[in-house]
Amino acid sequence: MAEPTTVEIFSLSTCYHCKALQKLLDKYNVPYESVDVDLLDGEDREKIMEQIKVLNPAGTFPTTIIGDRVVGGHQPQKIMDILRSKKILKMGPLQKLFSKIIGET
Repeated sequence: MAEPTTVEIFSLSTCYHCKALQKLLDKYNVPYESVDVDLLDGEDREKIMEQIKVLNPAGTFPTTIIGDRVVGGHQPQKIMDILRSKKILKMGPLQKLFSKIIGET
């Protein structure tokens, strides 16, 4: 059986967009792990920032990792699309009906 896709967020404790993303994921009951990079000390912060720069060269926050996909910055629609494509975000009855009406699968 395949491992479930994980969602990780590298954020800043003072970042409005980071908090908005977490609130959005909470609203849809999407499990995630989050690290406030600015609250880490010394070497831990440096290691995480090096990892972020490799994954997201712009170094923008939030940096969101969904399985093998990385989204840098505030891109809620892109994140929701990835969550749907990876079957992490389930559609509700109204969304299913709308999808049928517009011809999506």
